[in-house]
Amino acid sequence: MKENRKDRSGQSKLVIDGNAFYELDLDCVRRREEHRKKQTKEEQKAEKKGSSHREHDHRDSP
Repeated sequence: MKENRKDRSGQSKLVIDGNAFYELDLDCVRRREEHRKKQTKEEQKAEKKGSSHREHDHRDSP
């Protein structure tokens, strides 16, 4: 078990919150952040595409 911890050194972070403590997997945190950024970019692209499409429809109405 200790050997496994040595292999993961630098890949986790210990967080102490009052009497509780948590070990964060930094690789997992990094992947989640990348996933959130990718989702945000896709949502922004969809919003831009939708807003430009709505503007176009507005111009065509009498």
